[in-house]
Amino acid sequence: MIASLIWVLLGLFFCAGCAIVVWYKLFQLSNCTANNVVDFLRHVDCEKAQLLLDPANERSLCTVLSARELRRAQRHNALLYKECLNRMAHNAWILMQLANREELRGHPLTLEFAQALQQECVAVRAYALVARTTLMFCLASGSAITLTQLREIEGISGLESYERLKAAAGNLFSRIHPDQFQEVLEAL
Repeated sequence: MIASLIWVLLGLFFCAGCAIVVWYKLFQLSNCTANNVVDFLRHVDCEKAQLLLDPANERSLCTVLSARELRRAQRHNALLYKECLNRMAHNAWILMQLANREELRGHPLTLEFAQALQQECVAVRAYALVARTTLMFCLASGSAITLTQLREIEGISGLESYERLKAAAGNLFSRIHPDQFQEVLEAL
């Protein structure tokens, strides 16, 4: 009887500890502030991503490569684009946290720009989530991968929304840290 009670209490403590860790990870803001945001950002090569999504590039691969080489090249390109998506989503997450902090401050000069950045972050993360899921399904199932289909998903153009996110981040940073404005844009 006492042994069972001890096991139940240990189980409850374990579950409570897991719940605390999950809550902390989900709802706590990182140590990312306007002063050190550049350290947390990952550079996205938008020109390379644009090339990966280019229909003309896809057609040229089809004409010069054998079927086996084409599948290998498509898989390689899909993995490269998945890395771009991971970086885009990561940067959107970091900038969302920063925009949330600015919104909580409620400063009238930055509030509108923080809200605009939040909207762009949501669009980029939504696009990245659906595009990564589609890519992972194609990669796992061995289905044919055509990246040109990922240019726009559910009305969200991935690279255009990322460019808008960069512009919104630039607008916010030009108000809160004008000295880091260019450094942030280069990090994105």
